Amino acid sequence: LIKNGKVLNREVQLKIKNGEMMDVRFSAVKSVDAQGRFLGLTVVEDITEVKRAQKSLLESNEQYRKLIQGLPDVVTVTDIFGRIEYVSPNSRLLATQNNEGILVGSHILSWIQSNFHEAFLENIKKLIDGEQYVVGVYDFLTDAKPLHIEVRSTLIQDSQGKPKGYISILRDITKHKKAEDE
Repeated sequence: LIKNGKVLNREVQLKIKNGEMMDVRFSAVKSVDAQGRFLGLTVVEDITEVKRAQKSLLESNEQYRKLIQGLPDVVTVTDIFGRIEYVSPNSRLLATQNNEGILVGSHILSWIQSNFHEAFLENIKKLIDGEQYVVGVYDFLTDAKPLHIEVRSTLIQDSQGKPKGYISILRDITKHKKAEDE
């Protein structure tokens, strides 16, 4: 404070009368009046609830991250234009080497055989039109061989309720489909 005459947005914890800790953000500015007297302005803001909410959000994010990592299926997040933004670490189940790096940034339709594109796009339109979730079975293209993948998708909306993208859970049903066909 003495060096440059101000402290802006410094966050500290203070012990209050009842012994509890309180998170605060403070700013202080030092000045001198015409008679050379020290003047100061200090603003203190209680940010305890903000800090609690941030901690809770971090814990919740960690919980969901672990949940997704533990699923036997592949989870993808795709923007409204079909570009894959996230794929869960177990994307190797789709039988392509290093899927996570290859899938992220690519368009979802580049992984679905072309004869299934129309059905996939119809399901995405249903989501945008208000259906809570849709299910489709599509043939996915991989390094090894086509896979029959069941895709369950739900819409992601922004804070104004506008479609932002969708989350999908992909399950390899190739063995089940093969047994069904025999």
